[in-house]
Amino acid sequence: MGSKNPPKRRRRGNGRPGAQRTVSVDELAGILERHRLWVGSGWEMGQRADLRGAHLHKADLAEAQLEWADLSTADLSEAVLSGADLEDANLHGADLHNADVTGADLRWADLAETDLSAANLQGADLTDADLAEADLSGANLTDAKGLTQEALDGARADPSTQLPEGLTVGSGGKRPH
Repeated sequence: MGSKNPPKRRRRGNGRPGAQRTVSVDELAGILERHRLWVGSGWEMGQRADLRGAHLHKADLAEAQLEWADLSTADLSEAVLSGADLEDANLHGADLHNADVTGADLRWADLAETDLSAANLQGADLTDADLAEADLSGANLTDAKGLTQEALDGARADPSTQLPEGLTVGSGGKRPH
């Protein structure tokens, strides 16, 4: 990476759903390539991935480089994000229900108000991720790294949510509506 620091963290949007925009496979490939260049050049070349509100249902984003990307309110339901780098990504209000997020890097990601119901997050790194009001109903978080009771207490979950040993759903966490 270049010598410049990454962009300063910005206050995230409210993540309220808007109209979904369709993104073709070719358009997505171009966005990912420009984002890869942006990150790899130390934020000097290319362009940050802006996939706000994108319809990416069932998209294959396994191993994708999406750190710092804006995926707020995107439809990523049933998408494959296994091994993806989503460090500090904005996923506020996104739909990731039934998504495969195994082994993904979600450190410092904004997952507030995100639908992660029935998602597979086994082995994902959730260190310092914002899970406020995220729906974890039925999600598999076994072997998730960096997950704290405090973060879980701000999320919604149910008894079918699978957690790492020592963490619980019922100690302050909110139930789904």
